[in-house]
Amino acid sequence: MLLMFVFQTVHMTKAITAAFREMLSEADWMEQETRRLAARKLDAMQLRIGYPDFIVDPDKLDERYDAVSICTASANSERKSQHALLC
Repeated sequence: MLLMFVFQTVHMTKAITAAFREMLSEADWMEQETRRLAARKLDAMQLRIGYPDFIVDPDKLDERYDAVSICTASANSERKSQHALLC
């Protein structure tokens, strides 16, 4: 089932990329050099679908974010909220 969703997502993403490439070729308002650079960026895009394996493993997830410190907002903050902040 998951493989089907990945296949559908890859197919959809490739269709979006092809549509954008076609729009670029028809964009008369863009200078040729700008279109060329946009097409280059499009070619450089990497398709990344899903999530890394460590996301579903609590131990690996803890290890991954072990060095991240969380603290509450300081009393001097304008909003004086209790939202967590990265320190």
